[in-house]
Amino acid sequence: MRISEYIDLLGNGMRLSNPMSFKAPVLITVPYIFVFTGSISIIPAIFYILLSGITIFGISGVGYFINDFHDKKDDAITNKRNIFNQSTKSQQLVLLICVIIAAIGPWFIFPVTPVILGLLTTEILLFYMYSSKPFRLKDRKLLGVITDSIYAHTLPSLIAALTFIQISPDSISTHTFIILLSLILWQFLLGLRNVILHQLDDHDHDVKSETTTFVVSFGKNESWLLLKWIIIPIEILLFILFIFKLSEITMVFWVFIITYLLFLISSKKKYANASANEPIRYFSYRFLDEYYINWYPICILSLFILTRIEFALLFVFHIIAFPSGLLFIRDKIYHLIRNRIFRLKNDSY
Repeated sequence: MRISEYIDLLGNGMRLSNPMSFKAPVLITVPYIFVFTGSISIIPAIFYILLSGITIFGISGVGYFINDFHDKKDDAITNKRNIFNQSTKSQQLVLLICVIIAAIGPWFIFPVTPVILGLLTTEILLFYMYSSKPFRLKDRKLLGVITDSIYAHTLPSLIAALTFIQISPDSISTHTFIILLSLILWQFLLGLRNVILHQLDDHDHDVKSETTTFVVSFGKNESWLLLKWIIIPIEILLFILFIFKLSEITMVFWVFIITYLLFLISSKKKYANASANEPIRYFSYRFLDEYYINWYPICILSLFILTRIEFALLFVFHIIAFPSGLLFIRDKIYHLIRNRIFRLKNDSY
């Protein structure tokens, strides 16, 4: 089997293209933040951040492998992609070795404390307990969505933050601790929102396979209302708290947020006649997630460059690693200017 086919199995068969495209840009921003607050030199920082990208890929791969192994029968019934239903055993072994090496390898270089080791162990245990019997936390309703949020968002952010705090020559300050706490709370709510949306999308498949998820148990309409009135508002408030704790130059950062809100307002007419729940999905995916993935890392690095010019190197690194972010911002600005010019021309006639 050719290398390109293994890469395709990793990206599409194991669905690793999803976390690397949608989770990695947000998670990799955690090291950026603690490189800044911890006064870590930029060249060693880039090396450690590269290692972070490798272990993110590896740990995500281990998680998908465990989940797919225990869901292969249900996924076959509902026709969902599953690496165990579309590859041979020898291919699966090669892929498993690759993701294990990627997951574990960087930790022979990273500083590992008993706390970090304990968190890493908890992460792997939660992967296993989430999808395997007799635990099968995935089917434990509220406990399932809490577990998913913890292993997919909260723990990875906490592990990344503590690792770079350990690398830092500075001791942890009260301000850094508050930043860490607000980051973890925001990531937990973000994770809850994402897993509930995912379960809403999979509702019919889960009913067909007799999977008792939180959404199946709680109800689709009730889950939409929970997102709209509780989870999303708290997530936004926690993100705002995190940003204010992160920097005293908050007005610079909020210029970016206000600009992006203008993009949201300019496109809301598209969903004026949508179904009652569609604006919630749109706001989640097209505002919150697109902002976190594309704008948030760029804004963070731009803000840090104002204080430490060497962060321009990290900015370049991020653009090379995740070029879609800058392209997304460029296209948004282009369409905003083009639409504005079009309206001015129409008004002149």
